[in-house]
Amino acid sequence: RWTETNLLSIMDGKSGDDRDAFWSGLFWGARVRNQNLFMRMKPSLLAIAKGRNLSKRGYSGVLSGFILAGWGTKNKDSHERLISNDEMRDVLLSANDDFRSRIVWQIERWSEIEENGADEKWSEMLPEFLRDVWPRQKSAKTPTISARLCELAFSNAKRFPELAEIILPLLTTIDRDHLR
Repeated sequence: RWTETNLLSIMDGKSGDDRDAFWSGLFWGARVRNQNLFMRMKPSLLAIAKGRNLSKRGYSGVLSGFILAGWGTKNKDSHERLISNDEMRDVLLSANDDFRSRIVWQIERWSEIEENGADEKWSEMLPEFLRDVWPRQKSAKTPTISARLCELAFSNAKRFPELAEIILPLLTTIDRDHLR
């Protein structure tokens, strides 16, 4: 109760300075280890990702990690994703190219990590993410995002044929400036 009254109530409060301080502290720590706490903060995290401004833009990388981790984590009791496919797609559609790009970058990095088998979890979830979550709308088909999706496919030699087949309909023309 104390935490709810004195801390969590601030995250959507009227005082912009207090709200920014709450989110800055959370994003600086970059961890939410408790599913109940994550679920309490989920509506606010999704709202921020959809465009509610943060005073410190440097935290958008941490925010994208929180959102993606919520999609990749299942509730210990119900076994449903903490962030559903529909919620994740809605965030990706509402967010800007920078946020979408960070999500692709993050899932690529997590798919490469070779620590405690975590890389297999994310690598195995990639096809579902791209097929069932990634938006098909024109607003998500930009040169920047197309380049990031290509980089994602090329980064995973084991799954390249499968990923390339899924990604092809999601692409548009890529400018030289966007391709590494």
